[in-house]
Amino acid sequence: MALGQVASIPRDGNGGNGKEVHIAVDGENGGATFRTDIIMKSYLSLIAALVLLAVAVPLGQAVSDTDVYLIKAEKVTFEKEKVTIIGSAKIKMVVIKDDHDPGYKGHQIWGRPCAWVHAKADKATFVIHKPKPPVIKNEKLRPKNYEKGLKNLEKAWQMTVQAAKDAEAGKPVGRIGYYSPSVTIRGNVVTAIDGNAYMYAKRTDRPAEE
Repeated sequence: MALGQVASIPRDGNGGNGKEVHIAVDGENGGATFRTDIIMKSYLSLIAALVLLAVAVPLGQAVSDTDVYLIKAEKVTFEKEKVTIIGSAKIKMVVIKDDHDPGYKGHQIWGRPCAWVHAKADKATFVIHKPKPPVIKNEKLRPKNYEKGLKNLEKAWQMTVQAAKDAEAGKPVGRIGYYSPSVTIRGNVVTAIDGNAYMYAKRTDRPAEE
């Protein structure tokens, strides 16, 4: 390949998908440099796909790492993009129990062994913040059904608000599903959980008793 030319290399190595990564040859030293604009576009497309996955699952009760099953709500307050519930509940949460272990075959978080812990909160404060997905302004980088996914997120939040109102009225509700929240434990009892979460409108399962 002559200096100054641009070579096109199939991304899958054999031309199977027709997509290419372009490499330009430096005219001074012959070094090859990747076209960063194309690489960045591919990277952002991957991020966009992950965002779509994130916005697509709340209404289907996505897997969370800390679940709260309300027994009784004593007080419920509503603020913009925030709901606070004070009451008793059964709780199960994932906690990391050891360092990174490539040979560990059980439940993991980022390669570190972890385990489910079950607890009872007699009177705790559960703060629910509305999750905020990244906004993709460039329409070319948005995955398919991106707008629909965002609408689903808004529906999930409205479901959260309605479920909190049901809890305030003494009606049965589903779990509060938190994603990496802050958990406060005092005197061996959970007293507060604060983080991004959704609350489901109907109780369909219970945590396992120990």
